[in-house]
Amino acid sequence: MDSDHDSTCCLRCRYDLGGLGPLTADSTTPCPECGTPIGRSVEGDRLVHAHPRYRRRLELGAAMVTGSMVVYVVWRAAPYLALGPAGALVDMPIAEDVGHLPPPDVPAHTLRGGLLLVALLGWWLLTTPRTPPAIRRRSWTRPVLRWLTVLVALATLVDRVIVLAGGNAWTGWFTLAQLLWVAHVPLAMLYVRHLGARAESRATRTLSLLAIVAMAPWFVPCLLTIIFATTLAPVVVQAGATIATASLWLALRRVNRRAASPAG
Repeated sequence: MDSDHDSTCCLRCRYDLGGLGPLTADSTTPCPECGTPIGRSVEGDRLVHAHPRYRRRLELGAAMVTGSMVVYVVWRAAPYLALGPAGALVDMPIAEDVGHLPPPDVPAHTLRGGLLLVALLGWWLLTTPRTPPAIRRRSWTRPVLRWLTVLVALATLVDRVIVLAGGNAWTGWFTLAQLLWVAHVPLAMLYVRHLGARAESRATRTLSLLAIVAMAPWFVPCLLTIIFATTLAPVVVQAGATIATASLWLALRRVNRRAASPAG
């Protein structure tokens, strides 16, 4: 985990700081290798010591992701809650073959895209580069997730434009966006676990790990239902991710309050 480090090593370059004087959080003695104050390394990679603006962006991003995912899960689960197993057939496309799929309900298709774009904007904020700059042994999940977020957003926007222009809603762009999203969710949970460690939230780390484990048996059904995307599989995958992300949002709120308090 990126946030784990030895308090006697420089947080940026990993230089051994032993023997350079008292290792205290208020020490301004620079690291001989890179010049980072020793106090910064003693504080560690915890978010409570990060720049306030950076922490606020993370909290806002987590709130946007959580809110959009809650609305999506409730919306998609409503037929199952109201009608039971028969709810799976409420808006299931029926066609003799994939090439003759009937157009889905445009308002519902647009709502799905709107919620996805809000969530993606939240992920963009959550993957903001660290302030101050990251340590050398940085997380690979953040930049990969950030660019994957951009790709999903672009594919989704193109698909929504085609739908609103009266074209066939079941386009290759829709399928591409869904495929990218299926890859996005587990990677996002790895990143949530990383942020949970920096926020010192054991609950977030545990819930994100459980979400990844719970997703595994649902991935094949999700891939098989990218066109017929009305089965329960996507709802279950998103539900676990929603709980983990909500835990991260609460953890970030606690971190920001603790950092803003006089005792913090």
